[in-house]
Amino acid sequence: MLVSVIFWFVVYTLTQPLSCSLQHEFEWNKYRLPTAITPNEYSIRLILDMFGNEDVNMELPYSGSVNISLYFNESTDLIVLHSVSLNITKVKVETQTDSSPDVLNYRHNDKMEQLEVKLDRRPDAGTEMNLQVEFMGLVSDQLQGFYKGTYRLSESK
Repeated sequence: MLVSVIFWFVVYTLTQPLSCSLQHEFEWNKYRLPTAITPNEYSIRLILDMFGNEDVNMELPYSGSVNISLYFNESTDLIVLHSVSLNITKVKVETQTDSSPDVLNYRHNDKMEQLEVKLDRRPDAGTEMNLQVEFMGLVSDQLQGFYKGTYRLSESK
């Protein structure tokens, strides 16, 4: 069950279609993610206490990290991901070589529900890179991000 929730969280968070207005102060202002970079593999880690509070209506805090293996189809210094209801605490990139670019900055576009990561230089097309993102959030009862659900076994909830 937890594996399917984690898989759904990654797929939903990173591939959710968006329906919101464009925001032009961000470098990427389109609904769809750029095609210059292709994600190859995701490894996600979530830390939460599902049984720490008896109040089933309370939002539970969690923290986590995701390591995304990226392939650069084109040379670009901008990485864009879908992200909803997360507080991003750290972003880092690494390549197999000693000359990994540095993250200049990262910022969340709330209206587009996207995270923009700006690198200090453009890796060449064909470069493989790992993107590491650490985050915090709340397990909520809304149908977005990482949320909780209930099911019934006989008469109990």
